[in-house]
Amino acid sequence: TGGSGSYEYSINGGTTWQVGNTFSNLGGGTYQTAVRNASGTCQVTGQVVILEDKVAPTITSVSSTDPTDCGVNDGTITVLASSSAGNALEYSINGGATYQASNVFSALGGGTYQIRVRNADGTCVQSTADEILTAPVAPSIASETSTNPSNCGVTDGTITVTATGGSGSYQYSIDGGVTWSSSGSFTGLNAGTYNVAIRNASGTCQVTGSQITLTAPNAPSITNISSTDPTNCGVNDGTITVSATGGSGSLEYSIDSGATWQSTGNFTGLAGGSYGVRVRNQNGTCEVTGQTVTLTDKVAPTISGTATTDPTDCGVADGTITITAGSAAGNSLQYSINGGTTWQPSNSFTGLAGGTYDIAVRNVDGTCEVSGGQVTLTSPVQPTITNVGSTN
Repeated sequence: TGGSGSYEYSINGGTTWQVGNTFSNLGGGTYQTAVRNASGTCQVTGQVVILEDKVAPTITSVSSTDPTDCGVNDGTITVLASSSAGNALEYSINGGATYQASNVFSALGGGTYQIRVRNADGTCVQSTADEILTAPVAPSIASETSTNPSNCGVTDGTITVTATGGSGSYQYSIDGGVTWSSSGSFTGLNAGTYNVAIRNASGTCQVTGSQITLTAPNAPSITNISSTDPTNCGVNDGTITVSATGGSGSLEYSIDSGATWQSTGNFTGLAGGSYGVRVRNQNGTCEVTGQTVTLTDKVAPTISGTATTDPTDCGVADGTITITAGSAAGNSLQYSINGGTTWQPSNSFTGLAGGTYDIAVRNVDGTCEVSGGQVTLTSPVQPTITNVGSTN
């Protein structure tokens, strides 16, 4: 302020002057300020102003780890850098598109990364050589061939897998990667479904192949076995029905463990016992064992005794019959004294008149009726007056 009229300004101690008081586009250095009247008189020296240049960071090293597997982004890049001015730094691996405060970059896939470092205020970007992360290369399945087992029960099926590409040699699997082999040739295989997979010998980049089904030559399969027990004692009307599918053409069925065979799966007229079910092709191949079916015969009750009491007087129906019987199978029983016309769950019959009674016992389900013979209840015999004579 003050002076005579307008002013001139200098920042080099008066060597050069300008009419504006703002100096721009300056580098770092020491600047001696001065002011004078526009007429060039009365120069006044001001303070010394020091402008400091920005200090660029120094990149000392870049280290990295490659991704461990195909499709796995777990590669890392670590950038080591410093600032002689002690400035905080920022780091980039995409050519400066984005920056972060940490010098460690993780979860990286394979690729080329452009390294940059700058001061935290965004100044003095420094570059170094690009860092390349190399991901494992996945192999490709070139071919899959297979042969089925040559006969039922014979484990001579094969699967052969060939591969190309990848990183180095390969490993092969036909159980979806549970177990691995260095050879792509698998022999001695049963019928079944196999899931092909390959990977690099390092264990990386597993590739799923086909699901291969090896089929044994037309073995029949038992789908269902049903049965009914004999319906009564001494009656051979039990049944076994065997259902099967597959096989080569028509099938044969057996319920005596293969001793004899028939062309139908329906077996009737059977007594109680154990039956071993078998099915095979009509030409006798590929015999398949089913379950053992047990048919249970009805068990007849046993009558061990009959106790009776006769009516006590003429015209009095108070006779009794008590039947003693049991079942070896523990079945509940029913009892009859009229030959099976009517039945009751109690073995004691009361209020009986004299006469002949036909004893019978059966299982509560109505099966296995057993006769106990006849018992006779005798009522007292009423006398008959044939004549009355008298004399006075």
